[in-house]
Amino acid sequence: LRASHVALNRSHDDLEARVVERTADLAQANENLKESQVQLVQAEKMSSLGQLVAGVMHEINTPLLYVLNNTTTTAQTVGELNEYVQATLPLLKGGAAVSRLPADLNFDAEDLAEGIAEVQTLSQDSIDGLQQISELVQSLKDFSRLDRASDDLFDVREGIEKTLTITHNLLKYGVTVEKTLGDVPPIQCSPSRVNQVFINLVTNAAQAMDGKGTLKISTQHLVNSVQESVEIVFEDTGCGIPQEYLNKVMDPFFTTKPVGQGTGLGLSIVRQIVDQHGGQILIDSREGVGTRITLNFPVGGKPATRPDSEEAA
Repeated sequence: LRASHVALNRSHDDLEARVVERTADLAQANENLKESQVQLVQAEKMSSLGQLVAGVMHEINTPLLYVLNNTTTTAQTVGELNEYVQATLPLLKGGAAVSRLPADLNFDAEDLAEGIAEVQTLSQDSIDGLQQISELVQSLKDFSRLDRASDDLFDVREGIEKTLTITHNLLKYGVTVEKTLGDVPPIQCSPSRVNQVFINLVTNAAQAMDGKGTLKISTQHLVNSVQESVEIVFEDTGCGIPQEYLNKVMDPFFTTKPVGQGTGLGLSIVRQIVDQHGGQILIDSREGVGTRITLNFPVGGKPATRPDSEEAA
C-alpha cells in the first residue's frame, strides 16, 4: 500500500510537471500566434502602401515643384525690390522727394506694389504646398506605424480625412468623393488599426470603380438602450460583388482580383480589426451597381470582460 501511494504521488508529480510544461508550450504558442497576427496586419499595410507609393510620390513631387518654382521667383523679385530700396534709402533718409530718384532706375510705384503683392502670394503658395507635404507625410507615418500601443480616443472623421489624403492619387482622376461626416464622439480604439480599416475600404472602392464613379462616406452617432456607437458607411458605385461570393469575401486569402493584384487579406483584416474592437461590419452589394459597407464601433470600446488574449492581440 505504501509503495502504491508513493507511485501514485510520483505519477501525480509527473502529471503536474507535464501540465506545467504543456501550459508553457501553449503560452509560447499563443505569443507566437499574436506575433504572427501583428506581422500579418503589418504585411497587409505594407502591401497597401506599396500600391500607393507611386501615387504618393507624385503627390509629394507636385507641391515640391511649385514650392521650388515659387521660391526661385520670390528670390528674383526680392532682388529687384532690394535694388529699389538700396537706391531710394539714402534719398529718403535725406528727405528727398521720390521725383529726385536717378533717371536710370525707372522707378514705378505700381510695379513696386505689384512686386510686393507677388512676393506675398508666392510665399503663401509655398506655405500651402509645404503644408500639403506635411499632411501627406504625417498621414503616411500614422498609417504605416507598427502600432502595438493600447487603445486611445480617436476621432474617426480625422482618420477618414487622413485616409483620403493618402489615397488621393487613386481618386483624383475620376472618383467623386461625397462626405457627410456628422458630429460623432471619439471612440476608444487603436487608431492605427482603425485607419487600416479605412484605407483598405477606400482602396477596394477605388479599384472596384476602376478609377471612375462616386464614393460616399458618412458618419453618424447612434444611441440606443444597449450601447452608444459610431456608424461609418462607405458606399461606392463600382462593379459590385457577385452574390455567390458575398459570404466568402472576408475569408483570409479569398480574392476576386486577378492573380498578382490582390492578397486576399484586405477584407479579412478589416473584419479582424472590427471584431477586436467589439464592432460590427455589414456588406450589401449588387453586381454592376455598387457596394455599401457599414461599420459600427462602440464608443467605449470593447467590454472589459474580453479575454486577455484578445485584449493584447
